[in-house]
Order: sequence, then structure tokens, then C-alpha cells
Amino acid sequence: MKFKQIRQLVQDNDLEGALAALQDVVTDGALADELLIIISNYNAVKSNIRKNLLAFEEATIKENRIRNAVLELIDAAETGTPLKSARPKEQVAGKRKSYLALKVMVGLTLVFVCIIFMAILIPTLVSSSDEPTGSEPASPTSETHNNISGNDNVLVGDNNKIIVNEAEQPIDPTTAEMSFQNYTEEFTEYLHKNPEKVAAKVNLSFEDPIDYFDKAQLQFVKEQLYKDVFKKAAVPGNFKASAVKYSQVFFAGFQERYSGPNAAPEPPMYYETLDAKVLYNENQVLTIRISEDSYTGGVHGNSYDNYYTYDLKTGQSVTSGDFFRGKTQKLVIKLLEKELMEINEVSTLDQLQGLGFWEVTIPKNFYIKNKTICFVYSPYEAAAYVNGKNVICLTYDDIALYLHEDFPLSRLFD
Repeated sequence: MKFKQIRQLVQDNDLEGALAALQDVVTDGALADELLIIISNYNAVKSNIRKNLLAFEEATIKENRIRNAVLELIDAAETGTPLKSARPKEQVAGKRKSYLALKVMVGLTLVFVCIIFMAILIPTLVSSSDEPTGSEPASPTSETHNNISGNDNVLVGDNNKIIVNEAEQPIDPTTAEMSFQNYTEEFTEYLHKNPEKVAAKVNLSFEDPIDYFDKAQLQFVKEQLYKDVFKKAAVPGNFKASAVKYSQVFFAGFQERYSGPNAAPEPPMYYETLDAKVLYNENQVLTIRISEDSYTGGVHGNSYDNYYTYDLKTGQSVTSGDFFRGKTQKLVIKLLEKELMEINEVSTLDQLQGLGFWEVTIPKNFYIKNKTICFVYSPYEAAAYVNGKNVICLTYDDIALYLHEDFPLSRLFD
């Protein structure tokens, strides 16, 4: 891809595509090192936006800085000249102080508003809680309820007053949702345990299942989810212990790769970010997306998503292998090929392969969205890294003829 086309991607706000394209043309020297730093900054901003850690204004400022850095890098690579010098430190410091002052003012304003709101709300709540809620005056004495006639729903209290218990409402499994609690952990370890060396980082954000009406299914999800996310480092039901063990495995590989007589050159950075999010949580079906962003050496980092779906009616994981009858899989692949050609605006398989696509298969990753099934091709699964992630969403009617008779998710499309 020529520099003009890459510059157009930046102008179209496709920073991810521009950075991926630059990795193919800027492969060594100072510009390559600068590109890796820009990619790291872009991935950090993207991760913080996904976690709602950045305000809109701050995110916009950071993205604009990255966009300007990319354009400067393109100019330098195209002309073969060094990167322009940075702005004077005094100018940078002044802008940073102004921005921090603005953030402090906004923060103080929000605190002041909250104090006024609580000053108005608390007296109102206290006064309302002191008022009797029934037509009869409240009594400080309690009533003794006795069971009569062996009927658990009929009780007799003082003065022979009959009380009928309200029957406990049955739970509708199709509307019951599993509850989650979010945990985050960050770990850092320096190469050779030397603070002057490069630091490896592990950042984990995890939605842990904590409650569900069916406790057996809750336990199934907790055990299977930990295995899917943390692999051999999983300590079922214990996020903290799993996170510590996972980071230890990651750091051990880091130290081994860059130590000893055959050590690889020290990298400019080394990190892994895992982010688990619930995408679907209804009708006894749960889908969780695990987003991974990492750099462990090489020309570029890696970023991809894995999707895990659990059937809370049967206590089983659901995979794309559970979808289609064996003899129909070739027809499904033809359908996927057609969709990929439409997405990439080509009309033949040869043209699709000319864009960097390989043999098309049924991907392992999928998720449910608005009564459609979306199949996800991760980078390197069906095409070169520069083609990124490809998503194909099909309606139930598109694939109904090819599905197993006992397709486990068919109830979602009734």
C-alpha cells in the first residue's frame, strides 16, 4: 500500500488500518521503533476507552495526538528524512498545566453539586421513613403467627386475625439474568528484575459470575469461564489467585526469551491485556467476549477477540461445531465466501485471495446479536493480519436449512 493510500486512511479516521499498513512498509530503523511506540499508545487509548476510563474530551485529545504522530511518521518515511523535533518542553508543560487545571475545576464543581443534592435528598428520605405506611397506627409490639390446618400459606395471629402469606413468585428462566462483578488487576515485572530494563505488564479486566437462580449452572459457568480465560493458570472461583498465576506464567516466558546466550534483542515494550465482557445474558444463554491485546516482540503486536457461549439450560458450552450437519458444511462455507466477497467488494474467489485471504472455513468464534448469528474471523484465521477482523452476520433463515435438528440455540429465534 502506497503512502498516499495510508495517509487517506488516517484522514478517514481509520487509524487501526493505517498503523497495520505502516507495519508492512516501515520495518527497521528509528522509524520502526517510533511506530511501535505509536501502536502501543494507540492500543492503550483504545483499551481505556473500552473500559470507560477516559472522558470524551481526553480521548479526543489523545487520538488527535496519535493521528498527528502517524502523519509525521508517514511524511518522514515517504521522504526519507528524520522525524521533526518535538515541541519545546515549556509549551508542552504549559498545555499540560492548563488541561490539569481544567480537570480540577470540573471535579470540584461535580463534588459541590453532589453535596447540595445529598443535603436536599437525605432529610426527605428520613422524614418519609418516619411516616406509617398503613391505615392503622404502627404498634411497637410484634404479632405471633401460628400455623393452622397444616396449610403453610394460612396463619392465625393475635385476636384470631387470619393472615394469608403471599405465595413466592416462580422464576421465569427465560428472563432471569446472571449477575456479575467486575475485577481489575495490573502486574509489572522488569527484565532481569532490573528497574532500568524494559518492564513487562499484564492488565486484566474480568466480569466474574456471582449469582444466578440455578446454582448448579452458576458453578458450571464459573469453572468453565476460568478455564477458557486463564487456561492452565485457572484457579476455579478465585479471580485474584488466577490472575496472579496467569501473570507469573507470562513473566516467566518474558524472562526466558530475553535471557541467556541465545536471548532475543531487548524489546521496546512487552505487555498483555485481557478484557472480559458479557455480550449476551438472556433466555438461559450467556456469551462472553475475551479481548486480548499484546506485544511480545516482532514487527507488530496482536489484537483479537475470542467468544465463549454457554447454554444454561443444559450446562454445556456451545461451539460453532454444534451448528451444522456434516453434509451441509460445504454449503455454509459457500455462503460465507459470498458474504466475504461482498464485504470486500470483489466478485470472485481469486480476487478475494488476491486481497490476502486464504481458504475459507467455518470460524470457531460467534456471538448472538438482534436475532442474528455473527461469525468472527480473527486476524490470521482467514486472511493476513492487515485485513484485520472480519465479521459476517447471518439471520436464522439464512442458515436454518443447514442446522442440526437439535441445534442448542434454536429457542432464541422462535
